[in-house]
Amino acid sequence: MELQIKTGNLIKDIFRNNWEETFIFDSINSKDYTYQEFFELVLEIKQNLEKRNIKKDEAICLILPKKIWT
Repeated sequence: MELQIKTGNLIKDIFRNNWEETFIFDSINSKDYTYQEFFELVLEIKQNLEKRNIKKDEAICLILPKKIWT
């Protein structure tokens, strides 16, 4: 449990210290996502899962296309 708390604090610190920096680059759409934008996308996904009554520790399945559409 203590390791989980330390890891969570480490991730929070990384995001807090790099809020305006690029976190990831989407090469398909040629778009940079900052730590802030990525965090906001994660929150949006979390809220959508909660609306569907999906709880912590429940399994979900993603079905993705085999091809990247451009």
